[in-house]
Amino acid sequence: MQFVAIAVGGVVIHLLYPNPIRSVKTILSLSAAVFAMAEILYRVRRQRERTDATLRENEQRFRALIENSSDGIVLLNAEGTLLYASPSITRMLGYSSAEVVGTKALTHVHEADLPSVAEQLESLLAKPGATVTAQFRRRHRNGAWLWFDAIGTNLLNEPSVHAVVVNYRDITERKRAEIRIHAFSRLAQKLAAATTPREAARIILDCAQDLLGWDAGFLHLYDKTAEVTVPILTIDVIDGRKVEVPESLIGVKPTPMSRRVLSEGPQLILRGPRSAELNAAGSEKAERASGLSLHGSVLSQSSGGKMPPVSGDRISAECGRSEPDLTPIGNTARRSASLMFVPILDGGRTVGILSVQSYAAEAYRAEDLETLQTLANHCAGAMARIQEAAERQQSEIRTAALSKLAYRLSATNTPKDAARIIVDTAQELFGWDACALDVFAAGQNLVQSLISIDTIDGRRVNVPDPLTGKPPSPMMRRVIERGAELILRGDSEEAPLEFTGFGDTSRRSASLMFVPIRNGEAVIGSLTIQSYRPKAYQPRDLMTLQALADHCGGALERLNLETQLRHSQKLEAVGQLSAGVAHDFNNILTIIQGHVDLLLAKTALDAEARESLAEVAVAAERAANLTAQLLAFSRKRRMQPRWLDLADVVARASQMVCGLLGETIALQLICPRRLPPIHADATLLEHVIINLALNARDAMPKGGNFTIELAAAEIDEAYVHGNREARPGRFVRMTVTDTGCGMEQETLAKLFEPFFTTKDVGKGSGLGLASVYGIIKQHQGWIEVESRLGFGTSFRIYFPSPDDLPQSVPSAGSPEQVKGGTETVLIVEDEPSVRALLARVLGTYGYRVLEAGNGREALEVWRSQSDQIDLLLTDLIIPGELSGIELARMLKAESPRLKVLHTSGHRTDLKARNSALSEGAGLLSKPFNPPTLAAMVRKCLDAEPHSV
Repeated sequence: MQFVAIAVGGVVIHLLYPNPIRSVKTILSLSAAVFAMAEILYRVRRQRERTDATLRENEQRFRALIENSSDGIVLLNAEGTLLYASPSITRMLGYSSAEVVGTKALTHVHEADLPSVAEQLESLLAKPGATVTAQFRRRHRNGAWLWFDAIGTNLLNEPSVHAVVVNYRDITERKRAEIRIHAFSRLAQKLAAATTPREAARIILDCAQDLLGWDAGFLHLYDKTAEVTVPILTIDVIDGRKVEVPESLIGVKPTPMSRRVLSEGPQLILRGPRSAELNAAGSEKAERASGLSLHGSVLSQSSGGKMPPVSGDRISAECGRSEPDLTPIGNTARRSASLMFVPILDGGRTVGILSVQSYAAEAYRAEDLETLQTLANHCAGAMARIQEAAERQQSEIRTAALSKLAYRLSATNTPKDAARIIVDTAQELFGWDACALDVFAAGQNLVQSLISIDTIDGRRVNVPDPLTGKPPSPMMRRVIERGAELILRGDSEEAPLEFTGFGDTSRRSASLMFVPIRNGEAVIGSLTIQSYRPKAYQPRDLMTLQALADHCGGALERLNLETQLRHSQKLEAVGQLSAGVAHDFNNILTIIQGHVDLLLAKTALDAEARESLAEVAVAAERAANLTAQLLAFSRKRRMQPRWLDLADVVARASQMVCGLLGETIALQLICPRRLPPIHADATLLEHVIINLALNARDAMPKGGNFTIELAAAEIDEAYVHGNREARPGRFVRMTVTDTGCGMEQETLAKLFEPFFTTKDVGKGSGLGLASVYGIIKQHQGWIEVESRLGFGTSFRIYFPSPDDLPQSVPSAGSPEQVKGGTETVLIVEDEPSVRALLARVLGTYGYRVLEAGNGREALEVWRSQSDQIDLLLTDLIIPGELSGIELARMLKAESPRLKVLHTSGHRTDLKARNSALSEGAGLLSKPFNPPTLAAMVRKCLDAEPHSV
């Protein structure tokens, strides 16, 4: 065996021969063959080197294309697991290739798209060589949803590939643009058909759901004039369902967050730990990953609604902390993690605030905030139009209601009827569960209720107003002095201390409006309407209610003046009636009392006759008392004040009070030894005591206690502040208390009105307490009443006791013995029976009596015996041309020494009476008893000229 090695062009060829080579020719032939083979091998090698170089270049080119492509490429195995992911996945989805290789292809696909994508993938894996296209959403690592177009080809049967190749492209911006165009197109169509702000708000939030998705959202309108936001619609996810959160259309002051939106513009807030990480990574990275919390005017008018660049000083991650200026909505047990707030701008005017929120962390980006602002800008004009239409409709309703109110008020006759019309109008405009309208007399510091209604057991009923007859409550005083007030209470909020409840006090009103009723600049009353529903009213309603009150102020004042005029005319009629009746009635009583006294003066009467005469005397006294009440109430009776000790008056009146009260009622007098004197008419004060005793007796049919207590009182400013008629100074207080049935508030409110009585027909005139009130006012005092059903009644009466007191006060002891005389008295009386009685009484006292029935007869007697007449006793009103006063003037002009004593059952000419008295005439009111007549005659005869 021989071994030969030949090297040709770097190629070494080894030949092995079994036999030795002996021929040159053989060697040459062998060499040529070798050289030819070597040439072939060399060419093959060179071709392979060139092929390898081309393959390397192609691989580098392909890798560059794959790794730098804007599209993503993944390879899937037959089970749909990722074998390869191009590096672009990091830019597109935020994950590295290593993080996704080995995961399923359908991981992080949106649940809404998952069924269709899964079906398409299954179809692709089952058909080698097939190609499938799909469009779906996939979640970015930061939580945002992105849209993709994907094309998949099944190359599992290709030995060089053996995978499913999927190319996918991010079409989020294009899809969002399509969705936005479609959504805004539908938004415009739907808003054009909306008629109410609430309907428009629902359309806008539905559009925001299509564009951005949200778990909670709200739309508030903004009233710049009233500086309030008005909730229109609020929705939250509760128990897995989106539900409307109950909200009353009530304007409230903007929250701190709302103020930021109104003043600074859109706000994006992201809560949670990722926000801190993104903030630490820097503003550029934060913006790219949408992990930012934007505060400030990121959408200003100057930017034309475009999102300006976000710099580092405008990014602040919330780091999971709670913002004190964010008010939770709906389900307050959990808070939103991603929140966007944008102003609704109509030109340069802010008309509302729109917010969408998500419970998912980092659910929104700056681009989403821009989209929400664009949505708000698209709907601003429609919202403004709808709001203006709603306001115009409300204004038309308000105008129509106020116009109808004016017409109805012009046709009413009483303040109470007007109050009913006013609260009915308030019901039409706002609705209410309770209402009250009170008038206020500033001079008297007194509240009078015209109407008070509450809803009790589902039914509206008239209820007593606790303020009636009292000074204004602190709340009413505040409304009178400061103006209208709107009070909205929360569940845990207590009622204001200054508020006085009425009606059903077991529950409290949640929404209250108080407005003053004004007539020009003067406040004449207050109107309140209330609801048991929270946030039932808003500031705009308060303004409307004030307009309603202002519309009715003039009418109420007119009706009040007309009522006062009718009341005054009624009182004048009472006075005229009493004046007309008193003359004849008192003449009759004078005859009865005079003859009874004359009979009782006889000692020959038996006991039974004396008892009968005593009953007649009591009846006459009661009749005289009734006439005195009429005269006192109408103030026709002339006061005859003098300095006296009130304790003496009470002691003297108590003798009659004991008889009036009966045996079942105990009388108790509490009088200090020394009291400041008062300047008063003792007879009128006795009327006061007797009337109060009669009312107490009727209030205690089964017996009880009746107490009269006297005390000196110093009234200061603090006491005056809480009592409408009080005034500071020194007073004597008389407190009259019974343990009777008491009175309810409605009765107390009318207690001193004339002809008002709670007694049965025929048992009360309704003038007793009215005359008491009139007498006390005549004495410059005041009366206070406290009463409760079942607990009795207490009257506190204050009489002034001025500082300039007299040195001594005559005591009301036993009357002195009346002296008679021998002087001549001319009696002028048109009533024959009265004239005969006067002559008989004066005759028994030794006087010489001349009689005349009228002025003409009196002149005839005077002409014949003028030098013998010492006293003219004449009735003020006598038939004929001469009155009693004119007759007296004429006779005194002839004889200045003549003394004059007038008698009268009433007084109608106060000026003439005063003129007569100034000339020295005395006055004796009918009825009177014989001793009183004799005493007065003696006093006049003994008086100095021109003195009474």
